[in-house]
Amino acid sequence: MHISVLTLQKPRNMSTKGNTEWLNIIEEAITDRILLSLSYRSATNGNISERNIEPLALYFTQNRWMMIAYCHLRKAQREFRIDCIVDLKRTEATFPPNQFTLSDYFKG
Repeated sequence: MHISVLTLQKPRNMSTKGNTEWLNIIEEAITDRILLSLSYRSATNGNISERNIEPLALYFTQNRWMMIAYCHLRKAQREFRIDCIVDLKRTEATFPPNQFTLSDYFKG
């Protein structure tokens, strides 16, 4: 089993309490394979959608945190900007181990 959790120092722009809390919840969910429920605001059109996701990894790029997750709504892996999460909750459900790695993801 390969779990990808990238732990980095918190960048300066992550000073808001909500983003830090989201990162902590997501890191725990990746490690424990906990299904998350989130409300997500599209960065493109501002629409909010409700999603159940299997978080796979976090990474920081272009001055923002990103989460890679399997989205049950879209039935595919998706990237989610942490600053676009409106609400985030742990569920009681877990998901099976997978072979996801960040290095393979970025090679693809």
